[in-house]
Amino acid sequence: MKPKTTLYLFVALVVLALVYYFWGVKGAAEREIQQERASKLLPISPDSVDQVTIFHEGDSILVYQRQPDGWRITYPVNTGADQKKIKTNLDAYLDAKKDRTIAEEFTNLQPYGLDHPQAKIEITYNDTGKAALLIGDENPTGSSVFVKRGSKPPIYTSGKKLLTEGNKGLFDLRDRSILHFNEDAISRIVIDQQNGQEIQMSKFGNDWRLHNPDVPGNSSQIRTVLNKLSNGNVTEVTEEQPNNLSEYGLDNPQATISLFSNDSTKAAVLAVGKPVNPENKQPNYYAKDLSRPQVFKINHSTAENLLKGPYDFQDKQLFHMTSSQVSDITIQWADSTFELTKIDSVWKITKPIQAEAVYQNADQIAVQLPRLRLDGLESYSPKPMSAYGLNNPWLKVQFKVSGSEFDGFIVGNSAGDNMRYITLDSMPYVYKIKESKLKKFQVNLDELKKVTPASLKKVSSDNK
Repeated sequence: MKPKTTLYLFVALVVLALVYYFWGVKGAAEREIQQERASKLLPISPDSVDQVTIFHEGDSILVYQRQPDGWRITYPVNTGADQKKIKTNLDAYLDAKKDRTIAEEFTNLQPYGLDHPQAKIEITYNDTGKAALLIGDENPTGSSVFVKRGSKPPIYTSGKKLLTEGNKGLFDLRDRSILHFNEDAISRIVIDQQNGQEIQMSKFGNDWRLHNPDVPGNSSQIRTVLNKLSNGNVTEVTEEQPNNLSEYGLDNPQATISLFSNDSTKAAVLAVGKPVNPENKQPNYYAKDLSRPQVFKINHSTAENLLKGPYDFQDKQLFHMTSSQVSDITIQWADSTFELTKIDSVWKITKPIQAEAVYQNADQIAVQLPRLRLDGLESYSPKPMSAYGLNNPWLKVQFKVSGSEFDGFIVGNSAGDNMRYITLDSMPYVYKIKESKLKKFQVNLDELKKVTPASLKKVSSDNK
């Protein structure tokens, strides 16, 4: 083949490739975009929308506008908006498609409910552009709704989501957060209660600790409280601009919870007032975010968590370790003292005798230690220990964890309801615990001591 012929063929192939790309590949993508736009009722880019107004029965009921920091409701009140719900609302209008064309020309709108539409949506975009969408009745099968664009004649059917979103009002789309804060950034919590009690909690790593009383906090419960305040919603906005807070018990709140980041920066403050319906078993409560003017209602569980005492926020588990870490145990019970030590995975009795222990019986004691949980508080300001029988213990248990210093507890007199008073070596407070939880520590030598062949032989000879 001649060089010129080869060149011509090459050029022809390049041209065909370019034609295929621009008309076939790229053109097909462009045509698909154009078809998608043509199928939409409102071919408007979401990023170009400046304002949306929702009308019901001819009256404007809601206006939300784009602000530098997101969407904000500006009518009927100027207040924050729920960004996710606003996006869902706007997307419903901009993504709505012309499912079927019902009428091409001007016609009687009444049969379609478009003479008095259930909702009218007016969208301002690119500063000056305006588009309106009228949402009428459902079609006879109830599968879609009749719609039309402003004064233009075509009538279409479209998805029922248009009607669902078009019926949204202020409470549906407003910001209903109880408080605004970064949950992970909170490192200190202060709850001031009406009775003068102040509960302070601080975060150390992933754990929380209470101050006065100085006790470990129930980190899971405290995180739940923060999560409810961060992610929970108000049940109702009672008043937008209250003049009289005493009406809601917010002039002297039952509790005020202050959240701090970096221990000193106040991130959010919530005041909890009086119950809405005190006669109810689980009433909602009036509350107020001190950074916002509104008075709103919060549900019972959220409010009650903030009205609890320090014990409710305390970690009820007595000891945090695994049973395998327990190396030495001393038990004073029934006028006897028993000492056990674990050496190379073998439990040995060192007091009152020197002998190998029945591993299962000895290890059950170690297993029970991390399972122990408090069942009640007697006092953070206890009387002398003799008032609870703790000076002359009914049961005393001490143990070492991985060879460290001894820890343990002392059990005293009966506290009623099958409970006994208990105090811990690490805390100078008096609590209550169910007596049934202490059975594993009520040991005797016959159960602990391992029977060896030699001892069996001795017992046999003694019986002759």
